[in-house]
Amino acid sequence: MKKLLSVSLLLLYSGSVMAEQYMCTPEASGGLGYDKTTNSWNASSFDTGRNYIVKVNDKEHPSYAATVTYLNEKLPSYLCKEETIVNALVCNSFLGQLNFSKEKLRYIESYMFGYVQGKDNKYNAPKVTVGTCSPYQAKTPIVAVNSR
Repeated sequence: MKKLLSVSLLLLYSGSVMAEQYMCTPEASGGLGYDKTTNSWNASSFDTGRNYIVKVNDKEHPSYAATVTYLNEKLPSYLCKEETIVNALVCNSFLGQLNFSKEKLRYIESYMFGYVQGKDNKYNAPKVTVGTCSPYQAKTPIVAVNSR
C-alpha cells in the first residue's frame, strides 16, 4: 500500500511540474545589412541563430503567459503575453519581438534596435527570422522514492 501511495504521489508531482514547452528552430533570416565598402544599407541574409525553448505558464515568471529562452540558457530572452485575437503569444524584449503560434507551431522574430541609433555596422542590422517549433520535454533527473 505504501509503495502504491509513493508511486501515485510521484506521478502526481511530476505531472504538476511539467510545463507546456516547445523547441523552436530558426529556418531563415534576412533584413538589411550595412556594406562598409559602399557606405550603404542593402537587402541581406543572415545566420539564423540558435534554438529557443518556449515555456507556457512558466512557474518562475507567473506574471507572463510564457517565456522564451535560448537553449541551454537560464534567463529568458523574451517575456510573453497571450493575444487571443490573433491566437498567438506576443513576446517582447528590449531589442525586439517574437510572435509564436501554438496552433501552427511557427514563430517570427524581429530585431529592430540598432539602426535608429545611427550606428552603421553589421551588429545593428534590422532583421527578421522565421522558424518552426515542436513540443518539447526537457530531460529531468529521475527521483528515487523510498518505499519503506
